[in-house]
Amino acid sequence: MKLFYAISLITFILFSSCEQTINSENKTSVTRVSTTNTLFTNIKEYTRPLTGESSIEAEIFCTKPTIYTFIFAYNGNGSYWVSLAGKVLLYPSNSATFRTISVNLNPGRNQFAVDVLFSKGNQQGEARLVIDRIDGKKCGTEEGYIDLTTAGISQIHDLVITEPMHWICLKCGRLNSTEYSSENCGHKKPS
Repeated sequence: MKLFYAISLITFILFSSCEQTINSENKTSVTRVSTTNTLFTNIKEYTRPLTGESSIEAEIFCTKPTIYTFIFAYNGNGSYWVSLAGKVLLYPSNSATFRTISVNLNPGRNQFAVDVLFSKGNQQGEARLVIDRIDGKKCGTEEGYIDLTTAGISQIHDLVITEPMHWICLKCGRLNSTEYSSENCGHKKPS
Protein backbone atom coordinates (compact mmCIF):
# COMPACT_ATOMS: atom_id res chain seq x y z
CA MET A 1 0.00 0.00 0.00
CA LYS A 2 2.86 2.41 0.83
CA LEU A 3 4.41 1.60 -2.55
CA PHE A 4 1.13 2.51 -4.31
CA TYR A 5 0.97 5.91 -2.53
CA ALA A 6 4.64 6.60 -3.29
CA ILE A 7 4.18 5.84 -7.02
CA SER A 8 1.01 7.97 -7.13
CA LEU A 9 2.79 10.88 -5.44
CA ILE A 10 5.80 10.68 -7.80
CA THR A 11 3.48 10.52 -10.85
CA PHE A 12 1.51 13.54 -9.61
CA ILE A 13 4.70 15.58 -9.07
CA LEU A 14 6.02 14.71 -12.55
CA PHE A 15 2.79 15.70 -14.30
CA SER A 16 2.52 18.93 -12.31
CA SER A 17 6.04 20.05 -13.20
CA CYS A 18 5.51 19.23 -16.89
CA GLU A 19 2.32 21.27 -16.96
CA GLN A 20 4.00 24.31 -15.35
CA THR A 21 6.91 24.17 -17.79
CA ILE A 22 4.57 24.11 -20.78
CA ASN A 23 2.46 26.97 -19.42
CA SER A 24 5.42 29.19 -18.59
CA GLU A 25 6.96 28.57 -22.04
CA ASN A 26 3.70 29.54 -23.76
CA LYS A 27 3.31 32.69 -21.68
CA THR A 28 6.86 33.79 -22.43
CA SER A 29 6.55 33.26 -26.18
CA VAL A 30 3.20 35.05 -26.35
CA THR A 31 4.61 38.02 -24.40
CA ARG A 32 7.63 38.28 -26.69
CA VAL A 33 5.53 38.25 -29.84
CA SER A 34 2.91 40.74 -28.65
CA THR A 35 5.29 43.48 -27.53
CA THR A 36 7.48 43.87 -30.63
CA ASN A 37 5.43 46.88 -31.74
CA THR A 38 2.09 47.95 -30.32
CA LEU A 39 -0.72 50.22 -31.34
CA PHE A 40 -2.03 52.76 -28.81
CA THR A 41 -2.15 51.28 -25.28
CA ASN A 42 -2.63 52.65 -21.73
CA ILE A 43 -5.21 55.15 -22.96
CA LYS A 44 -6.36 57.88 -20.55
CA GLU A 45 -9.11 60.41 -21.27
CA TYR A 46 -9.70 63.73 -19.51
CA THR A 47 -12.47 66.33 -19.75
CA ARG A 48 -12.40 69.68 -17.99
CA PRO A 49 -15.93 70.25 -16.73
CA LEU A 50 -15.50 74.03 -16.42
CA THR A 51 -14.28 74.57 -19.98
CA GLY A 52 -15.45 71.58 -22.01
CA GLU A 53 -11.87 71.02 -23.21
CA SER A 54 -10.86 67.38 -23.62
CA SER A 55 -7.64 65.39 -23.84
CA ILE A 56 -6.63 61.82 -24.60
CA GLU A 57 -3.22 60.30 -23.88
CA ALA A 58 -1.69 56.95 -24.84
CA GLU A 59 1.59 55.21 -25.51
CA ILE A 60 3.13 53.01 -28.18
CA PHE A 61 5.81 50.45 -27.31
CA CYS A 62 8.66 49.56 -29.70
CA THR A 63 11.58 47.15 -29.23
CA LYS A 64 13.65 48.86 -31.96
CA PRO A 65 13.57 52.19 -33.83
CA THR A 66 10.37 52.17 -35.88
CA ILE A 67 8.66 54.59 -38.28
CA TYR A 68 4.95 55.09 -37.61
CA THR A 69 2.81 56.94 -40.15
CA PHE A 70 -0.24 58.75 -38.74
CA ILE A 71 -3.27 60.43 -40.26
CA PHE A 72 -4.41 63.48 -38.29
CA ALA A 73 -7.83 65.08 -38.75
CA TYR A 74 -9.48 68.00 -36.96
CA ASN A 75 -12.96 69.40 -37.41
CA GLY A 76 -14.33 72.38 -35.50
CA ASN A 77 -13.91 76.04 -34.68
CA GLY A 78 -11.88 75.52 -31.49
CA SER A 79 -8.22 74.63 -31.48
CA TYR A 80 -6.00 71.59 -30.99
CA TRP A 81 -2.62 70.57 -29.65
CA VAL A 82 -1.06 67.19 -30.56
CA SER A 83 2.16 65.70 -29.17
CA LEU A 84 3.64 62.80 -31.15
CA ALA A 85 6.19 60.92 -29.01
CA GLY A 86 7.33 64.22 -27.50
CA LYS A 87 9.05 65.09 -30.80
CA VAL A 88 6.46 66.53 -33.15
CA LEU A 89 3.91 69.09 -32.03
CA LEU A 90 0.90 69.88 -34.19
CA TYR A 91 -1.23 72.98 -33.61
CA PRO A 92 -3.22 75.26 -35.93
CA SER A 93 -0.40 77.62 -36.86
CA ASN A 94 1.96 74.85 -38.03
CA SER A 95 -0.29 72.17 -39.51
CA ALA A 96 -3.31 71.55 -41.69
CA THR A 97 -6.53 70.17 -40.20
CA PHE A 98 -6.03 66.98 -42.25
CA ARG A 99 -2.57 65.60 -42.91
CA THR A 100 -0.36 62.51 -42.97
CA ILE A 101 2.83 62.57 -40.91
CA SER A 102 5.59 60.02 -40.27
CA VAL A 103 7.41 59.91 -36.94
CA ASN A 104 10.54 57.96 -35.93
CA LEU A 105 9.80 56.22 -32.62
CA ASN A 106 12.59 55.16 -30.26
CA PRO A 107 12.77 51.76 -28.55
CA GLY A 108 10.64 51.68 -25.39
CA ARG A 109 7.49 53.63 -24.52
CA ASN A 110 6.54 56.60 -26.70
CA GLN A 111 3.94 59.04 -25.31
CA PHE A 112 1.17 60.66 -27.37
CA ALA A 113 -1.44 63.29 -26.48
CA VAL A 114 -4.31 64.96 -28.34
CA ASP A 115 -6.04 68.02 -26.82
CA VAL A 116 -9.11 69.92 -28.00
CA LEU A 117 -8.91 73.51 -26.71
CA PHE A 118 -11.14 76.58 -26.75
CA SER A 119 -10.45 80.34 -26.77
CA LYS A 120 -14.04 81.49 -26.18
CA GLY A 121 -17.58 80.25 -25.63
CA ASN A 122 -19.71 78.52 -28.28
CA GLN A 123 -16.82 76.58 -29.79
CA GLN A 124 -16.58 72.89 -30.59
CA GLY A 125 -13.95 70.54 -31.95
CA GLU A 126 -13.08 66.92 -32.64
CA ALA A 127 -9.53 65.65 -33.20
CA ARG A 128 -8.50 62.19 -34.39
CA LEU A 129 -5.06 60.59 -34.71
CA VAL A 130 -4.99 57.27 -36.60
CA ILE A 131 -2.06 54.87 -37.07
CA ASP A 132 -1.89 54.20 -40.83
CA ARG A 133 1.39 52.32 -41.31
CA ILE A 134 4.26 50.83 -39.31
CA ASP A 135 7.60 50.76 -41.15
CA GLY A 136 5.71 51.32 -44.41
CA LYS A 137 3.30 48.38 -43.95
CA LYS A 138 -0.38 48.52 -43.06
CA CYS A 139 -1.08 47.56 -39.45
CA GLY A 140 -1.52 43.84 -38.88
CA THR A 141 -0.93 41.74 -35.78
CA GLU A 142 -0.05 44.48 -33.29
CA GLU A 143 -2.05 44.79 -30.08
CA GLY A 144 -3.90 47.91 -28.94
CA TYR A 145 -6.17 50.55 -30.45
CA ILE A 146 -5.50 52.08 -33.86
CA ASP A 147 -6.79 55.60 -33.15
CA LEU A 148 -7.13 58.31 -30.52
CA THR A 149 -10.25 60.47 -30.77
CA THR A 150 -11.38 63.27 -28.48
CA ALA A 151 -14.05 65.95 -28.78
CA GLY A 152 -15.39 68.86 -26.76
CA ILE A 153 -17.81 71.75 -26.79
CA SER A 154 -17.54 75.10 -25.00
CA GLN A 155 -20.47 77.10 -23.74
CA ILE A 156 -18.53 78.54 -20.83
CA HIS A 157 -18.73 82.19 -19.76
CA ASP A 158 -17.99 83.93 -16.52
CA LEU A 159 -21.23 84.40 -14.56
CA VAL A 160 -20.53 88.06 -13.75
CA ILE A 161 -19.22 89.28 -17.09
CA THR A 162 -19.85 88.09 -20.63
CA GLU A 163 -16.16 87.68 -21.48
CA PRO A 164 -15.01 84.11 -22.12
CA MET A 165 -12.88 82.49 -19.45
CA HIS A 166 -10.30 81.37 -22.02
CA TRP A 167 -7.15 83.23 -23.01
CA ILE A 168 -4.18 82.83 -25.34
CA CYS A 169 -0.67 82.98 -23.87
CA LEU A 170 1.29 85.85 -25.43
CA LYS A 171 4.58 83.99 -24.94
CA CYS A 172 3.90 80.45 -26.27
CA GLY A 173 0.53 80.83 -28.05
CA ARG A 174 -1.18 78.06 -26.01
CA LEU A 175 -4.91 78.34 -25.47
CA ASN A 176 -5.66 78.23 -21.75
CA SER A 177 -8.84 78.23 -19.72
CA THR A 178 -9.33 79.37 -16.12
CA GLU A 179 -5.70 78.99 -15.03
CA TYR A 180 -3.78 82.17 -14.19
CA SER A 181 -0.62 80.94 -15.89
CA SER A 182 -0.04 79.04 -19.13
CA GLU A 183 -0.04 75.26 -18.78
CA ASN A 184 2.69 75.11 -21.41
CA CYS A 185 5.27 77.74 -20.39
CA GLY A 186 4.06 79.14 -17.03
CA HIS A 187 3.64 82.71 -18.36
CA LYS A 188 1.05 84.69 -16.35
CA LYS A 189 -2.41 85.53 -17.71
CA PRO A 190 -2.64 89.16 -18.89
CA SER A 191 -4.93 91.34 -16.78
